[in-house]
Amino acid sequence: MSPRTIGVAITLCFAFVSGCGPSEPSTQPRAQSSADEPSFDQPSFKQSIAANGDDSQPPSIDELLARAERAIRANEIESARKFLRDILVRDPDDRRAVIGLSQIDAVAGDLKSAIERLHDVPIDDPLFGVAAWGLCADWMTQLGDYPSAIPRYQTLLQRNGDNPALRHRLAFLLNTVGRRDEAAKTLAPLVHTGDVTESELRSLLTLSAPYIWTQQSDENPKFRLGQALGMYTAQKLDRAAELFESLIEPNAPDPYVIAYYAATLTELQQFDEAVSLLAQAPVEAAQIAAYWMAVGDLETYSKNHRAAVSAYLESVRLDSTFVQAHLRLKNALTRLNEITAAERVSERIERLDTVLVTANMIHDRAPNVQELVAELATDLANLGQREQAIAWTQIYMTRQPPNRQFLTWAGTMLDQWGQMPDATMIDRRLCGLNPKDFPDPAIVQTDRVASASTRRETKPITMAPETLSQPRFIDVAHTFGLDHEYLNANPRNLRGILVFQQFGAGAIAFDYNLDGRIDFYFGQGGSDPREDSDRPNVLYRQHANRFQDVTKLAGVGDLGYAQGLTFGDLNQDGFPDIVVGNVGRNRLYLNQGDGTFREISNQIGWWEKRFTTGLGIADVTADGLPDIVEMNYVDDQGIFVGPKLNQDGFAITGMGPSNFRAANDHVWIADPDGTLRDTMLTNPSPGLGLVITDLDLQTGLEIFVGNDLQPNQLWKLDETETGTANDQPSFQDLAVIAGVAFGSRGAAQACMGVAKADFDHNGFPDLVVANFLDEWANLFLQTSDGTFRDLAAQYRLHQISANVLGFGVQSLDFDNDGWTDVIFANGYIDDFTYKGIAFEMPTQLAVNRGDRFELATDCGGEYWNKNHLGRCLITCDHNADGRIDFLVVDLQEPVALLENQTDSNHHWIQLQLVGTASERDAIGAHVTVITESKRQIAVVSTGDGFQGRNEAVLAFGLGFASEPVTVVVKWPTGKEQRFSNLSIDRRYLIVERDSVAWTQVVSP
Repeated sequence: MSPRTIGVAITLCFAFVSGCGPSEPSTQPRAQSSADEPSFDQPSFKQSIAANGDDSQPPSIDELLARAERAIRANEIESARKFLRDILVRDPDDRRAVIGLSQIDAVAGDLKSAIERLHDVPIDDPLFGVAAWGLCADWMTQLGDYPSAIPRYQTLLQRNGDNPALRHRLAFLLNTVGRRDEAAKTLAPLVHTGDVTESELRSLLTLSAPYIWTQQSDENPKFRLGQALGMYTAQKLDRAAELFESLIEPNAPDPYVIAYYAATLTELQQFDEAVSLLAQAPVEAAQIAAYWMAVGDLETYSKNHRAAVSAYLESVRLDSTFVQAHLRLKNALTRLNEITAAERVSERIERLDTVLVTANMIHDRAPNVQELVAELATDLANLGQREQAIAWTQIYMTRQPPNRQFLTWAGTMLDQWGQMPDATMIDRRLCGLNPKDFPDPAIVQTDRVASASTRRETKPITMAPETLSQPRFIDVAHTFGLDHEYLNANPRNLRGILVFQQFGAGAIAFDYNLDGRIDFYFGQGGSDPREDSDRPNVLYRQHANRFQDVTKLAGVGDLGYAQGLTFGDLNQDGFPDIVVGNVGRNRLYLNQGDGTFREISNQIGWWEKRFTTGLGIADVTADGLPDIVEMNYVDDQGIFVGPKLNQDGFAITGMGPSNFRAANDHVWIADPDGTLRDTMLTNPSPGLGLVITDLDLQTGLEIFVGNDLQPNQLWKLDETETGTANDQPSFQDLAVIAGVAFGSRGAAQACMGVAKADFDHNGFPDLVVANFLDEWANLFLQTSDGTFRDLAAQYRLHQISANVLGFGVQSLDFDNDGWTDVIFANGYIDDFTYKGIAFEMPTQLAVNRGDRFELATDCGGEYWNKNHLGRCLITCDHNADGRIDFLVVDLQEPVALLENQTDSNHHWIQLQLVGTASERDAIGAHVTVITESKRQIAVVSTGDGFQGRNEAVLAFGLGFASEPVTVVVKWPTGKEQRFSNLSIDRRYLIVERDSVAWTQVVSP
């Protein structure tokens, strides 16, 4: 066989293997070209064959190859095909003929047949292995079958690692199918030598998120990995888990699939499943960052925070751009009180974000591009990515026109970076932390992970299906004369909504005249906050089963732009007072006990204008006098400027907290002489959700603040600092240590309303926090050590709340079965329906089934047949029938009073507490109700979530318990009282130090 014959047979292949192929290949088959089929002026093969005559001897295989070669050059493809087939008839294993026929198939556009012919040629064939594998990989790439092409290119690269073109091609394909970290490893030698493109450098800035075009339809199993990674990145974790599971090959599991599937399972809090998966993972999975994030999540769940740090550090070492791992690392360090280290990680997270922003500006060809490159390169070097910094700098040193200042800077920095030791870069990537300072995770210590089920303090109890009742809530607001309608502007504005117009206004349910019936007070907007409105807040008194507007008579018609409202007995005279939070000056109305109120805002010095979204009256300083907690959103005159609109009048983007300067919260400390002293809480944050109660069941109250896109806060009086400076109380933020600053993913969320109850029946109060669309609600379950874990996914609350934007949220036991359920008021912040985002959204009842929450699909009545723009949501028993009702303020509809008409034979007991040694509202008192079969706890609270306050009653569903119950009250003073043999299906008034629990009867 002549060298020329071999050369022709493998021309196309060698063109690729030697590095002539494009770095970003087309996915379409190549058309026929003169380069593929050279033509020369020579006799045709038909003439040649005819000249031989019938008497000639059969040609040799070498002669047939020569004829095939000449036929190709003469563009007589069918003749060439015949010669090559004749060879295979005589020798089916002749690789020269196989390769020739495959090339003919490829030129004809039949790439699948071409690939099939070469598929079984081994790579170690000394003459044709590399050629066959290169051709197959090239054709697979042209067909768009990247997952099949990748392993062939990887094998070729192992044999020819110095081929830059091969690395470019392979990195492109790996990035395209979602294997970003493998692409980064492939590009690393090119980054080192500088033989790298700008687009490739951009791809190295974040490795945890797949390219958009990676997320193709999962109908093609070859691209299911990209789809799964896209679902994972978008927090569509249930779908991601399904896709990852479908990709697992039992006999040859893909390490990449295993690692990301494990990370998905831990985020879904399916810890036992994650443990089983990791126990079977191939050793290669430990080279993928997601694997170690999953291990860290398991250690975090077990509260082994030092081991979690070790795992997260390994994740960061493997992928120094993995923001999720950085967030978890920061939180684990904070829980260990390693504040300085946590701050370094936080700074790194911010710099990672800055790098992406700068790179996008460079890509958009900003006019000051070389200045931006200098910023980018400096940030990369500070992040420990020296070689990337050098590569970016070198690329732009050659750009025209030359920038003398940039060239001078570049020369200096290239020299400095070149002298930096590798140890410095590693130290920067690990934020100065030494992995040896932290213990190995359990999976390293024992080659296995302990079963997550053994780590749980208590396992949730599954409810029996027969205990379920069909929920029924009917809107009776209009029937009872409750016709309040909130306006966010005059006229109402539902397009291009200003930030303060998004939230609605609050509502409170209270008995202001102590006649035993629930009354309602509503905030109003209806104006520019800089001017008085002509629409006042409204007070409705309940009388003879009707609600009457008594605003003028009571003197509570504030004309400000209302946001948060609350009530409480501030002056301890036995009558509830009202506090109004406005966009502007806040107002305080003292109840005079005769059906009227007196406004004293000026007397107490409330002159400043605030943006107050939440309020609570409670003794947070533990001196027996109730104080006022004021939660604020932002402090910025820019709130009066609306969003940019498109040509149709719709907002292009919504108005959120990142557009404004955050505000500080305040505590107004009550002194014995009736004055209030202002104490400002540190760390300004845009607060929207507020609960004040005794969460840890220890001495003193906690103030939980749910913040919008900033970490939540959990304030508690710092007794070690209080009184040391001008007798001013000091508060410390315990949110991170307690585990409520962030959700399970480790990042701050757009938190709105907050609900409180012992959802898992372990004897400690828990929290549910409503969040933004695609973020799902938090379910912070408290354990006996006073810390919380967000287990929303484990209890399936994520499936209910992920596709809505929640504002108001409350706890209530809708059927009195003894398991507290959750009700959500939902709706978007502006009309983005033109983007495919729902504006109105359904109100949702999440039914507590013990080990999970289930969405109630039918709650009866017209209210549930359409979607709403729900905002403030409060609970009460407006008709005193033992079934808890709820009220929703809407951005575009009249207020809805959803009366609980659920048909249930379960029993109940309700308790109202009045303090004497404690402040009268007894905020923080915890109550235990004991039946023959179980114990339940509840704690008196205020703030009550989002903008309003619930009726001040503790409601307990008793299920089928039919015997008298025992009630134990622990007052905020620490004193305990026990009341035995209380009848069921009653409401009782319990007064501190009084030995009798008084039955409350509502008169007609």
